[in-house]
Amino acid sequence: MIEQRQHLRISKSAIVRFRLSGSHLGMSSRCEDISEGGMRLAVLQRLDLGMTLDLNFKLEDYADLISAKAKIVWQDIRDNSYYPFAVGLKFFKITAADSKKMHDYVSKAICKEDPTNAPGTNR
Repeated sequence: MIEQRQHLRISKSAIVRFRLSGSHLGMSSRCEDISEGGMRLAVLQRLDLGMTLDLNFKLEDYADLISAKAKIVWQDIRDNSYYPFAVGLKFFKITAADSKKMHDYVSKAICKEDPTNAPGTNR
């Protein structure tokens, strides 16, 4: 598989409220990793590639709710009885302010893990 990510990704868990775009039925799940451009979401049921989701979630250290629209770009079946599926989401509609929060959140987490790997540092 060829790596196509444009943004640094961190392993962080957060509760995510989502619904299929155009639906009124909301669901909750958790993300397993996150980046400025998307997230991996653990889900209970199979979702189709190309589906769009309306997302709402909070990040540690931020009181405000982040809202975004995302497209399912990959899916995986897992050996996990609680969350048997995972989907890769790519954000396609997010405010500039929320995008900056995501960037700052990921950058801060990377700096904590390995200060030499922070965005903007020369290796």
